[in-house]
Amino acid sequence: MERTLYLEGEMGEKFGYCTVIHAESIQGALKLVDVNNTGFRQYLEACVENGVDFHVDVAGNELEYEDE
Repeated sequence: MERTLYLEGEMGEKFGYCTVIHAESIQGALKLVDVNNTGFRQYLEACVENGVDFHVDVAGNELEYEDE
């Protein structure tokens, strides 16, 4: 499925603000970003270690639960 992925703030500055990808899930989308951007996974891991939270929005609806 073709999706448009928007990264905002510092993440967008480092890895690009907007890209069109083919992924079936958010997990798949993030894997594609990781494969195409050196340091993406390490950046996410550092954010988690430092208590940085992320906001995920799909088609105008914010995901509220990690399972989503």
